[in-house]
Amino acid sequence: MYEAILIKNDKDEYMLNSISTSRNAPHITGTIKQGINSFDSFTFTIYSTHPQYNNIVPFRSKIKVTNTKNNKVEFLGRVLTNTEELKENGLYYVTYICESELAFLRDSIVFYNIFENYTVKQYLEHLINVHNKNVSANYTNKDFVIGNVEFKDTITFTNDYGTIWENINKNLLDVLGGELQLRYVDGIRYLDYVKKIGVKSDVEICLGRNIKDLKRDWKFDDFATSFIPLGKKLDNSERRVNITSVNNGNYFIHNVEGRKKYGIIEKILIFDDIETPEELLKTGQDYVNSVVFNSSLSLTALELFYLGLDSDTFEVGNQYRIIADIFSIDYIARVIEKEIDINDPLNNKLTFDEKDIDIKAYNYRKTKKISNNVETTSKKLNSADYISKSDYDEFVKTTNDKIKELEDIISQQQGGDTNV
Repeated sequence: MYEAILIKNDKDEYMLNSISTSRNAPHITGTIKQGINSFDSFTFTIYSTHPQYNNIVPFRSKIKVTNTKNNKVEFLGRVLTNTEELKENGLYYVTYICESELAFLRDSIVFYNIFENYTVKQYLEHLINVHNKNVSANYTNKDFVIGNVEFKDTITFTNDYGTIWENINKNLLDVLGGELQLRYVDGIRYLDYVKKIGVKSDVEICLGRNIKDLKRDWKFDDFATSFIPLGKKLDNSERRVNITSVNNGNYFIHNVEGRKKYGIIEKILIFDDIETPEELLKTGQDYVNSVVFNSSLSLTALELFYLGLDSDTFEVGNQYRIIADIFSIDYIARVIEKEIDINDPLNNKLTFDEKDIDIKAYNYRKTKKISNNVETTSKKLNSADYISKSDYDEFVKTTNDKIKELEDIISQQQGGDTNV
């Protein structure tokens, strides 16, 4: 399913992981992690019996991993670090960590400078020109070409002493938002700076169809039920504008639903720019009314694209409708991270953006009668009602056969290879 190639000198290619199940075909184990505005990573383990075992050089070797089902390159980057291990049974192997080519922007630095009335594209082009010049004499091609830039702002930029990557984050991503992506066209490495990558997908992620397992984390770090809003400091002292004069002598604004459910949890709100009690009361009340719980969702989903039952694979940046009634989930969420197991597509994991749920909705979700019991939910997780059972079983069998082949190879290495 996933073919991995070792690239030396930007041109010579050697097979690291073949899709062939032959015992003689080269294989590695590995996991790809993809995200937004971050360097993708590929971690893989190679055994001493592999024909390319001695040919991998940190910083100089590149790895390309391709999904052979749709010919999509899932990872392209350089080898970064490695860990060597020797087991008591004599098995010797190395685990490498690789980073995507976006990380090349950490290899060059800029000096302090101010750029007045530059457009975003002009400033980004300046940074990339400096980068390309700085790394031009290197052993490998690290050049970028500026592609699509959706931001039209004209502002003043100040470079700090630091890497190109650090200044892109400080002056662009942290100020304007937006997202970076790499595109490859005819061997040219294009850097796009867009408002948001990805599209709304027609593929749905549903319990009973393609959800293998699911986990949701709730965050209550800044939660409170009673708030004291304070405004601007008075007379250069620590005293501040408060709401007692317009709130019946009371400093507090209460979240009634929250107090009923969770009791009294107090918090101070500081609004340094508010000068009047009336405005402070309104702003404080608006804040209290907007108190939410944050939740993050991660799950393992079967990519039915490989069976021809879905129109596409799951992609970072895309939005999907997720339906899981036992969690009272039925909403659109965006994939912000994907983890790919190159040896078993059934283990691919997705992480979604955080969702805000207000206290009333959270209380309803917790107290409503849920019709799904453990047995019903288990059946849904293990069913394939929406797909051909024979196709599903064949997909699972094929994947398990590949895993068994790898296990046999490892077992042989453990058992009698005197070169290990």
